Amino acid sequence: MIRTGGSLVNAARAYRDAGAVAIDAIATHGILPGDSIERIRATGLFGKVVVTDSHPRAVELASDFLEVESVAPLLAEHLHTTSWAAGPTTLARTP
Repeated sequence: MIRTGGSLVNAARAYRDAGAVAIDAIATHGILPGDSIERIRATGLFGKVVVTDSHPRAVELASDFLEVESVAPLLAEHLHTTSWAAGPTTLARTP
């Protein structure tokens, strides 16, 4: 998850200092309040940031720098391969 990106930027600086020549970031949730994505971009540390569309803010901010991938195919595949045909009670398993 990327919220403001502070931890992400700190990690990228450490990787750069350790010799990384290219850094991209991938996260499941891009919350990115305010100008977070612009601050991340302004560091110059990242080629691209990729998140899913699991948070509406990421969808609003999608750009050439912030790539937003849909989780729909993953969810559809899971539903397709789960015993859905047997009825929804098979998904509500009890411990």
